[in-house]
Amino acid sequence: MTVYLFVGPSVPRTVRAEYADRAVVLPPVAAGDLLRLGARVGDVVGIVDGYFHQRAAVRHKEILALLSAGVAVHGAASMGALRAAELASFGMVGHGRIFADYCRGIIEADDEVAMLHGSEAEDYQPFTEALVNVRYALDGAVGAGLITAPVAHAVLTAARRLPFAERTRDRIVAAAHRVGDADERRSVEQAIRSAADVKHADARLLLDAVCGGSPQNARPAYVPHWRLNETAYLRAWQAGVGECGSLPAGEGEEGRLVSAAQAHTACRVLALDYPAFRERVATWTLARDHATAIAPGEAASAGDSALMRVLRAGLGLREASEEEVLRQAVLARLRALGLVAPEAYADPGLDRWCTTSERSMPEAVRTVKAASRALFTDLLLGFHDPFMDALRSSGAYRVARSRVAQSLLLVQRLREERPSLHLSQLRPGNVLAWFSQQWGRVDMDDAVLERGFSTTEDFVACARPYYLFHKANPHLRPLTIG
Repeated sequence: MTVYLFVGPSVPRTVRAEYADRAVVLPPVAAGDLLRLGARVGDVVGIVDGYFHQRAAVRHKEILALLSAGVAVHGAASMGALRAAELASFGMVGHGRIFADYCRGIIEADDEVAMLHGSEAEDYQPFTEALVNVRYALDGAVGAGLITAPVAHAVLTAARRLPFAERTRDRIVAAAHRVGDADERRSVEQAIRSAADVKHADARLLLDAVCGGSPQNARPAYVPHWRLNETAYLRAWQAGVGECGSLPAGEGEEGRLVSAAQAHTACRVLALDYPAFRERVATWTLARDHATAIAPGEAASAGDSALMRVLRAGLGLREASEEEVLRQAVLARLRALGLVAPEAYADPGLDRWCTTSERSMPEAVRTVKAASRALFTDLLLGFHDPFMDALRSSGAYRVARSRVAQSLLLVQRLREERPSLHLSQLRPGNVLAWFSQQWGRVDMDDAVLERGFSTTEDFVACARPYYLFHKANPHLRPLTIG
């Protein structure tokens, strides 16, 4: 198990050093950092500090992606407390007073934990005061009977009107100069100038929980009770991180920095048996959709054999072959979607997704083949990708991720040697000719259609890095999914 900690101004350098031998200590988290982290099942991520002004803030979807992968994610003090309160129902674990007050609605604004600070080289020296520390200092003064609750509210309101980058203790005291009587103003000033760093105290709670002997640290890997919706945005972020992030040889060759979407693309380009794999997965997916519509309770999580029993009973095909049952289930699904007319077996709109040789096949056969492409375009796969799910359970997945990483490493090295190099300079005709030879196909328009690409131009755009890598490594074994 590896513990990753994202900390900054809430945790001074001396304190960070205490945990350096128990965790990977990283700067404040920003958008993309969790995607390039390489965390695995059973790992723990602790988020204390994070950017949101200088750089884009860490996205909720990135945290959800970690949680869905069995990584425990904890938050406290600053950005961590905010995200933990927002994602507590999804399994993110929060620590400390600030987290609890966000959950209870006592604190609502995210800028209450914001502050202006120096760089890592400057040990994140704070230039402003976090409003949440002012809030708790005023609460303490009220509890001690030094000021009234209305005065505390008025001072907090005045401080809230200041932009977070201007909330120094002097500015906050000045903003409250007309609140209360003279004694109360002196008490307010004393409370603000001696405000305790509650963010640091909460950060300590998290650090001790994930790095110490807390029972929370001994818990098994987080198992989500929900399923991640892998949106087009998430996949675009994952792909961008994989292409632009650094790829150390050791980790890159294992594919730790390669997204599932990139592995799927590699299979679409390289796997000799990908067309058959794609048709098989698409057919079963559409058949399951039909089974779920007619018997939701039985089909939702049924295995293949149980699903086949549901389909045979629902379609009245108890003696038919598995292939025929699947075909009729897909046709029933297409009719339910309005893509094929009742009692019909084909539609001109679907026929355009057929290859030249498929157009002479029986109507039902070619319709199923066309549906495996028409209903699984790149745009639609942005919302749910059954091919990616199936690849994860295949032996080809790890190989594909390794090919992606090695291909990107090659491109990276070539660009370091020749900064003017761009993949777009590789001639499309050369790329197509090479894959035509690898696949044993001359009808490349049809061949790329079978692999889920709309045009040869789309295929070439994805295939260029793999073309380079395989030309440089001619003795690699061909990739197959099986």
